[in-house]
Amino acid sequence: MAKNVVIIGGGASGLMAAIWASRLGAAVTVLEKNDKPGRKLLATGNGRCNFTNRYQDASCYRTGNQERASRVLEQFTEQDTEQFFEQLGIRIRSREGWLYPASEQAQSVLDLLVLEARFRKVKIKTRETAVAVEKAENGYLVRTEGWQYPADSVIICCGSCASQIAGSDGDTLRFADQLQLASIPFSPALCPLRCKGNQFSSWAGVRVRAKITLLVENQEILTEQGEMQLTDYGVSGIPVFQISRFAVRACMQKKRAELLVDFFPELTESELTAELVRRQEICPYKAPKELLIGLLPEKLIPVLIGKKKTPEEMAGAIKSYRLQITGQTDFGKAQVCAGGITLDPEQRVAVKNGEIVELTAKEYDLIELLVKNPRRVYSRENLMDLVWGYTYAGDYRTVDVHIKRLREKLEGVSDQWRLKTVWGVGYKFEVSPAGTPG
Repeated sequence: MAKNVVIIGGGASGLMAAIWASRLGAAVTVLEKNDKPGRKLLATGNGRCNFTNRYQDASCYRTGNQERASRVLEQFTEQDTEQFFEQLGIRIRSREGWLYPASEQAQSVLDLLVLEARFRKVKIKTRETAVAVEKAENGYLVRTEGWQYPADSVIICCGSCASQIAGSDGDTLRFADQLQLASIPFSPALCPLRCKGNQFSSWAGVRVRAKITLLVENQEILTEQGEMQLTDYGVSGIPVFQISRFAVRACMQKKRAELLVDFFPELTESELTAELVRRQEICPYKAPKELLIGLLPEKLIPVLIGKKKTPEEMAGAIKSYRLQITGQTDFGKAQVCAGGITLDPEQRVAVKNGEIVELTAKEYDLIELLVKNPRRVYSRENLMDLVWGYTYAGDYRTVDVHIKRLREKLEGVSDQWRLKTVWGVGYKFEVSPAGTPG
């Protein structure tokens, strides 16, 4: 274990890392830019802190590499997590497998993490903003606005841009760039979705149980069910969050993404039609829209039904309402973030928007070399020697062909990454800092 560890970020992951590093004998310093650690943690579970779930396996995580997710989860299981928090002093309360402190207060979890960290002599320095991480002769040097901290190891726990809480600014990408690490540009996930239409002001504020299916280029991708919130820009709520990552990715790829919404999942379309016919027979004095009073929220009825009059038409509109997705809300409304491209050295694959991209052996070797050396310009001759070897008998056009294929396979990943042609010389992998056009 490294003797001196500096952790950038004093949130849940930073405090957890600090506790375990100190338990293994390290001297640990946590640098937190806010005036207190754990600001985001206090907002989790609506202030009650849903700190883990009893049901945990790789399928719970959106990734193109389920095997790697499984290996990570096996290192610290859900049972290990429960035991850890119980030892700190948390009495666990389960709500259908979702675990909370019995106090129903996120503050309890934060207080106990900080108490344990301080007992382990972890130094928590608040209002200390890390601005740079550099490799040094014997480790690393972390620079802040007023000091510098030498370290044998640095753990970056800055989190993402998700939420409106101060400090959620995606510093992770900046530090990764400084250390020449392959990083993943952030995009909102577990977030509300913006939709095309002019009806949203009419239904804003309505909450309704619904079943939603994500369609990408008219192909069904995923179906979720639960309470959906209708907003003045589109839709929100847990089922929307569950499919949002895939919807956002489709929009980023310029694909047509739609939601097919079933506003009355309890009945089939034929059963709902029969129910409307029955209501019509019992109360013949009711107008078509009035037949739906008591079935659907009042504000929702005119939006769904419009000028439809027959039970069949109304049931069809209720069971199959289409919304075209135009994108996501900003990072402030996202609960977590998803990323773009990364390399998995163990599996020798590239991951684009969470999905594995098939690369040939030489394509992988080529992109790995360029990613690990951002901004360095390689001539075609350099690349031939380093990737294909001195004895390769092909010509330099082989490099051009492989670069072209990589661009096609990784197109649209991020405006912060690109394989750039340096005319008259060769190629380089260029990374722009987060928030700067590529």
